[in-house]
Amino acid sequence: MIVRNDKIFNGVHYDVDDIVEEIKVLSWRWLLSRTNKNTCLYYEWCWDPI
Repeated sequence: MIVRNDKIFNGVHYDVDDIVEEIKVLSWRWLLSRTNKNTCLYYEWCWDPI
């Protein structure tokens, strides 16, 4: 995870909201790669995740 590496190696501080947003993006990208089709747009995923 980019956030974890930045925190450990660069001393960068992130808000919890930033971390949650990164988790949402990674989860959505994982879903798209696992299903091999475009199941939903990112804003739909944020609105109603599986």
